Amino acid sequence: MKKALVIIVLLSCAGPAFGGDRILLSIGWSFLRNADPFYRATYGPSASFPEVAIAGRFNRNSYVMAGYGTVTRHALVPDLETEATSIQNYLWAGLGYLPTLYGPFKAKIEAGLADLMYSEEGLGLTAAGSKIGYQVQAGLLVMVKSVFAGIDIGYFAASGKVGDLDIKLGGTRIALSAGFRM
Repeated sequence: MKKALVIIVLLSCAGPAFGGDRILLSIGWSFLRNADPFYRATYGPSASFPEVAIAGRFNRNSYVMAGYGTVTRHALVPDLETEATSIQNYLWAGLGYLPTLYGPFKAKIEAGLADLMYSEEGLGLTAAGSKIGYQVQAGLLVMVKSVFAGIDIGYFAASGKVGDLDIKLGGTRIALSAGFRM
């Protein structure tokens, strides 16, 4: 969480360096189909969560961006009938391209690194950590004057081991967002 706030504050403060109308701030809601089959079996096939993002255009169509989202899920562990809680935080940063398609419609293509943080609690044990992976997404924005709305489809991915268990973090994501440029 601290990393996300630091990146967003730094990019916000860098606004004058990008010039007028070059900073885009957005809030959104994401729907994620988690990549890990054990996670899906325990917590359900999908989750939804809020997100915030900021981008700074450095030329007409290209920009640097960062975003943050978090999801918390509770479930009964199959066969054990004990409660488990999972918290996953998604922090991403990278480059994007935003060409105009027609009038207010813009295409959106992004790629970058993602820090996928997790904490899982169950059976009196806690496993927590962070894995670096990648994120890619494409979408459509409708931008009218200084406000915009959009839809994206993308993928977060990172993997690793927790003890002897192989884990996959991230998954397929669809996001709805709205924001403004300044």
